[in-house]
Amino acid sequence: MTPKPSSLTAYLIISLYYLLIGHNAAAQDSSTLLPPVVDSSNETNSAPSLLPPVVESSVEKETAGNVKNEPFAATDNQSDAVTDSASSDTVPRTESSLESTTQESPISPSNSPEQNRISSESAAARERRSEHNSAMYRNSALGAAASANVNYGRARFSGMMGNHRAESFYDSQAVSDSMAALIFLLFQLGEEMGQSRRERTPVSQLEPAGRGSAAARFFTCDGGVNMPAGVGWCHMGSFYGPVHVGFFGTLSVVDNNFVGVGQLAAYARVSRNAYGLVQGFGVNDVHGQFIGGAQIGLGNIAGSLYGIGQFGLLNTSGKIGLLQVGVFFNDADKLVGFQISPFLSTGGDVFGFALGLTQNNHNLHAGVSVSMVDEMNYLIGLSVSPILSMINEEGFGIQLALISFADKMNGLSVGAIADVSSKKITGLQLGLVNYTRHLQGVQIGLVNVAQKLSGLQIGGFNGCRQGGLPFMIGLNLGFYRSKNQ
Repeated sequence: MTPKPSSLTAYLIISLYYLLIGHNAAAQDSSTLLPPVVDSSNETNSAPSLLPPVVESSVEKETAGNVKNEPFAATDNQSDAVTDSASSDTVPRTESSLESTTQESPISPSNSPEQNRISSESAAARERRSEHNSAMYRNSALGAAASANVNYGRARFSGMMGNHRAESFYDSQAVSDSMAALIFLLFQLGEEMGQSRRERTPVSQLEPAGRGSAAARFFTCDGGVNMPAGVGWCHMGSFYGPVHVGFFGTLSVVDNNFVGVGQLAAYARVSRNAYGLVQGFGVNDVHGQFIGGAQIGLGNIAGSLYGIGQFGLLNTSGKIGLLQVGVFFNDADKLVGFQISPFLSTGGDVFGFALGLTQNNHNLHAGVSVSMVDEMNYLIGLSVSPILSMINEEGFGIQLALISFADKMNGLSVGAIADVSSKKITGLQLGLVNYTRHLQGVQIGLVNVAQKLSGLQIGGFNGCRQGGLPFMIGLNLGFYRSKNQ
């Protein structure tokens, strides 16, 4: 029994929705939260509004023709025009200075040559002072304009970069949400595949394949035909030959047994047993046993596999050896060898090495298990987890994690933050905080608590209810003996 087509179709449709429609919707929603972007076409119109008024050179042009005949008057008029157009904050001018520049003592012909010389020097000084003030204002105005332009450019650049960062953030957030939804759906699909495999009718109870329609014989190795099929021969529903590709590599179905090198199609299924090298490269399904090689594809299903192993996005099998490598999901009732997945590995009994960067969830693990979250009912060997190691029943060996939990543990249990045993520890328990109901061995940590103490506690705070002192700092020794001992 293969996974239900309706469930598979629903998963694919929802996945496509999250990847396409969901991503676009998230991007549109995020655009309403962004600050408005300044239009570059209005940049020249908006920027001058931030600048102080700049004096035009029209006054200088109007007085240019009279400079030769009336140098002092032209200079004074130019200075007055500049002074009127400038703000008092930019170039401060006092009343006394204005009077000194506008009031002149006339040079009388009756004056002495010394007085004429003094008057000429005063006029030259006023001219130099007027030119100096005009130059100072022009330099001040140009400097303020340049500074305002620089600040305006910086503000605009910061706004553009802020918009870019905000857009990138919302785009990445939408992609992350879509990927999380897709991964969750793939987990659900993997569990559906495993459940469907376990509900199948055993091969020994299957009825012999019968003769199908003409269209079915065209696509499959039908149970009622004896004719060439693919690069081989189909006899009574069993295929014999090098390769069976079905209908141009899209659909390859063998109603009984497959004996050959490879079955290659987008969907490849063998209703009983397969003896060959490879089955691929889309969705692969062997109802009974696959002996010899490997299943390679997006999804792999096998009643049992003895050979190289399964390689795909989603893998499920009954008994399997040697390898099960799945990108998102691994499931095996019994595995002898290696089970590797960046996300979830689950199933029954594992004898060997299991690596799951997200979670390993087994009934019995005999060997080495490494995962971010490592969970099992029974452990014989080593469990290593950067976050949580959980033994629901009993463990024999070593347990290493940031937080360790075991119902019963025999050996070494290490929890960097907390080490908890709900029933009994026999051996050594290490952690910042240690707790067990019954300790037969040694506890070492900052806080050690045992309801029943048959051993030694070493730490800052040691406490027990039976067997030793209720509270001790440093060391606490207990000799608890149960009534049935």
